[in-house]
Order: sequence, then structure tokens, then C-alpha cells
Amino acid sequence: MWASLVALLVFFAYYFNRVRSIPLEKAEILTLFAGSVVVLVVLQIALQVAVSLVNPKDAAQPWDERERLIKAKAGEVFGVVLAIGALFSASTAFFGAHPLQMANAILLSLVGAQIVECVVQLYYYRRGI
Repeated sequence: MWASLVALLVFFAYYFNRVRSIPLEKAEILTLFAGSVVVLVVLQIALQVAVSLVNPKDAAQPWDERERLIKAKAGEVFGVVLAIGALFSASTAFFGAHPLQMANAILLSLVGAQIVECVVQLYYYRRGI
């Protein structure tokens, strides 16, 4: 969980900082957008494999009731944050946003919801639900 959270924060801090500095007319944004999605998927898979190699017993065990409950509660929060982000992303059209700005608003919504889900899961694990 920590590895995914750190990867999301670092990777997308870099991504959104880069996007901010590129003019909207440049095709470089599309390349950065597509490449970022691919790199993030590969990075998340690599992190999960690394965590599984470090703790093979934990990786092989099925989730217990507590883990399912934590995942479900975090998923509810994820859904709410994503819905708010989706409304925000859609509302950018009313303010004359460029399609690439809208795409990045959608990506920010997804990433923000995923970060919130990770934080909520970590909170519930620490709190001891």
C-alpha cells in the first residue's frame, strides 16, 4: 500500500508539473499522457511483484474479513471522490477548457481518488478496524 501511494504521489507530481510547462498545442502532451499511463501500469505491477517477493507468505494468503471490510470502506470513499472529480472534470467544459485540459482533469480525478483510497486504507489498517 505504501509503495503504491508513494509511486502515485511522486509520479503524478512529476507528470502534472511537466504538463503545466507544455503549451496545449504541442503533441508532446499526448505523448506524455499516453506514456505516463503505460509507465504507471508497469510501475504498479513491478511494485506489487517486489512486495510479493519480499513477503511471499502474505502474498499467497487470501484476504481475511478485516481486509475485505477495509477495502470495501476505502472503495466507498474512492467512489465518492471519483464522482466529485468527474463532476469537476465535466464542468471544465462550461468554462471553455481545452480538450487536453479536460483529459488532465479526468486523470487528476482518477489519481486523486486512488490516492485518497490508499490513505483511507492505511488509516483503517493503523486504526485497527
